[in-house]
Amino acid sequence: MSEIKNEEGDGGLEIHEAIIIIDELVTVHHVTRGPKGELLSEMDYRSLVSLLAIREAVNS
Repeated sequence: MSEIKNEEGDGGLEIHEAIIIIDELVTVHHVTRGPKGELLSEMDYRSLVSLLAIREAVNS
């Protein structure tokens, strides 16, 4: 897996949470790319959270 973007202010916990979010997006929602075609591991934490929220809202 590529390195997850670590923007200023992101902590180690956010990186760990990002990995969990990526795992959920891939296994549950079958998402492998972001809205602009970028790899999930290239997205920042906030974008991953937003993408997961959208996917969960669409699938509910």
